Amino acid sequence: MTVLIAVRHGESAANVDPAVLTSVLDGRRDDADIPLTPRGRRQCVRLGRELLGLDPVERVLCSPYRRCRETVRIAADEFARAGRALPAVEYEDGLRDRDVVSGERPAEVALRVGRVLGGLDERRVVLFVVHDAVVLTLRQLVEGVRPDEPVENASITRLTVANPTFGQGS
Repeated sequence: MTVLIAVRHGESAANVDPAVLTSVLDGRRDDADIPLTPRGRRQCVRLGRELLGLDPVERVLCSPYRRCRETVRIAADEFARAGRALPAVEYEDGLRDRDVVSGERPAEVALRVGRVLGGLDERRVVLFVVHDAVVLTLRQLVEGVRPDEPVENASITRLTVANPTFGQGS
């Protein structure tokens, strides 16, 4: 059995300031460099404490985007304060946010996320630090339906897979 713990990054500047999102959409700012807000950093402290109470994490996969890197660093700091450590973080380009500037479709996101899932070992607990589009895609690939509810910042989605065959044609 494989357990996927998918967390969305904490609140980012683009989540609260429409001008930041507009600057990404019109190409003046790189989406990969959007930081967390002070509130987002506080959310990540809480997130790190919540993760301490879940299954022991054996692998950490993270989007290379700044807001995800900041989220996992803050969560790891909470683990350190508790005398525990997260495994080394592996940054996966396939877990990046949906590229709305280029018009990336959800099916394209599912293909790249599926490739990441195809590389997972069985019987592992894997923490994903990602974006809302990726959390929804993980749910779609694991549960077989496209969820339509929003994914809150710094939220935890736990998925259990009895026989992982992601990205292997079944």
